[in-house]
Amino acid sequence: MFHISTDKTYIHSDSLNRDLFFGFGTKKLGDGRDKNALRKYFKDKFSPVNIVFPKQIHSADVIVFKDQVSLTDQCDAVVTKKKDTILTVITADCLPIVYVDDLARVIAISHQGWKGTLNRLPAKVVDTMLELGSLKKNIHCIFGPAINDCCYEIYGQRLENFKNEFQMDDIFRKTKQKYFLNLYKANFETLTKKGIPPKNVDFFPFCTSCDVENFYSYHRDGKIAGEMVSYVMLN
Repeated sequence: MFHISTDKTYIHSDSLNRDLFFGFGTKKLGDGRDKNALRKYFKDKFSPVNIVFPKQIHSADVIVFKDQVSLTDQCDAVVTKKKDTILTVITADCLPIVYVDDLARVIAISHQGWKGTLNRLPAKVVDTMLELGSLKKNIHCIFGPAINDCCYEIYGQRLENFKNEFQMDDIFRKTKQKYFLNLYKANFETLTKKGIPPKNVDFFPFCTSCDVENFYSYHRDGKIAGEMVSYVMLN
């Protein structure tokens, strides 16, 4: 089950008993675009050796962190086997996913909006984890806060692209002539189709657009007023 931590700055799950730290930031943690503030928060709380801030471009690109990565490295997913290295993404409606294989000691994080979802970025993350020694049955995936199908209407060519790629109606909520996309279900379908056991996928229960108190939302605010940080680190 997910719950807000005692300091109300991040949300984490107690459904996994892992030798790692991970969490999904709220507005109370501040704007995830402020890298200096995040560095201070992470160093005070976790004392990491490395902090990875990828330059997100709404792609399906994955990098493996080994020794160093710069802020100019463009990707939307990072995988590593290194200890004491925090992997991060920032979101303001898009879906963050944390991946953990504690047997092979491989972790990953990814950011997917409609483009990453349509291009099945989570499947590419899984492929990269397998290359580093993971087994599908040992990979656990935790979905963070994202816009839900109560709010995320899609239409036109984007809707047609999703219909053609996923060919399943339950990723949509339909009301009259409108279609609303469920990012959670679409990415869950990608992971289970890839071979991740359904019981290994943990869902976040909220909608960033609806929850004004806890989350930034591009859809709700009409601009990027701020972004939440999500993170994972092997201890």
